[in-house]
Amino acid sequence: MNGVIVVLSGPSGAGKGRVFDEILKRRSNVRKVLSLTSRPRRADDKESYIFVSKEEFLTKVDNNEFFEYVWYDDNLYGTLNIPTEELVERDLFFDKDVRGAISIKEAYPEAITIYIMPKDEETLLKRRGDRGKNRGQIAKDEIELAKQLDFLVVNDDINDTVEQIEEIINCMRNNSMKSSSNKNFLDNFFK
Repeated sequence: MNGVIVVLSGPSGAGKGRVFDEILKRRSNVRKVLSLTSRPRRADDKESYIFVSKEEFLTKVDNNEFFEYVWYDDNLYGTLNIPTEELVERDLFFDKDVRGAISIKEAYPEAITIYIMPKDEETLLKRRGDRGKNRGQIAKDEIELAKQLDFLVVNDDINDTVEQIEEIINCMRNNSMKSSSNKNFLDNFFK
């Protein structure tokens, strides 16, 4: 396999979608693997999810069509079985919550998991806007789990963020970097 599995994770408002859009502009050999969700479509939703009813989602669960799925903020989110045959030609990118990223990493240890955070809580709240009533608490709860991911990238400048992610991918692809994390940043983010 020439391609890699890259999982971008982080709280709502961290900029994962924008980061992927920028990577897609720079590279032609990537594909974003869309998750399914039972949540209603928001006005600002782009092509980030495949929207289905809860009934359709649960039918797919019963048919073992999901690699992983979770209940999150009273809705279902899940990843259909990973199309690893595509890794011959391209890198597969996932936009997952922390639990989803951990599930992918457990099944595919070679996957690169990257937690994206803004520089501070104020920036996170500003970017998140009105996305979900419980998202602040959810983000705090995810911090501990995020320490299990391979890398932390602080998304303060989109160009710097994308360059860091590209560097991580290139180094991991060439086995020239051991995975590491900035746990102190996560420990102190909400203080």
